[in-house]
Amino acid sequence: MMEQVILHFSVKNTFLDVRPLEDVPPIPRRKSWSSGDTGDPTEFILGLSKVANGQEVTQEVTQEAQNLPEIHEDQSPSQMLAKHRTGRCKPCVFFASVHGCPDAACSFCHLAHRPPPKQRPEKQLRNVFKAAVQTVFQMEDHQALRLALKNLAPQHPYLHWYIIGQMDMYSQRVVASRELH
Repeated sequence: MMEQVILHFSVKNTFLDVRPLEDVPPIPRRKSWSSGDTGDPTEFILGLSKVANGQEVTQEVTQEAQNLPEIHEDQSPSQMLAKHRTGRCKPCVFFASVHGCPDAACSFCHLAHRPPPKQRPEKQLRNVFKAAVQTVFQMEDHQALRLALKNLAPQHPYLHWYIIGQMDMYSQRVVASRELH
């Protein structure tokens, strides 16, 4: 008897990639449910169904509203959404990391963004970017480090994603160094 194999199809550039389903790697967190929301997607969907059925959810809504980040007075939610829709917003570099953005007063966009088209700069420019990021990570003050990374990330898409990768490695190094002390 033949064993049934479930296949996974995906398009990569102009090629069709066919693999057995068990060989497909899991989707990274920053490409699935947004990192800034610590809730489970199924809970979100169940909440929507409660609203659709007319059930009382006002208590949950008020509790969640207390945890929302403050909106700067110079930008209303509709202005922020309009900037996001037109592509004029600046995405928060911490939002896409595993830990999400802990800054409640962050003025950068926390809505889900499509990853920018992959634009790998030439080797010399990549080395300049890497040196700049490594210099920033040498900072002792975490607040200054965050500010420097947020200002550095929007300068180039490659730099944005390189910082995200380095932040994950940086957090692992910090945890390891704390365990040694």
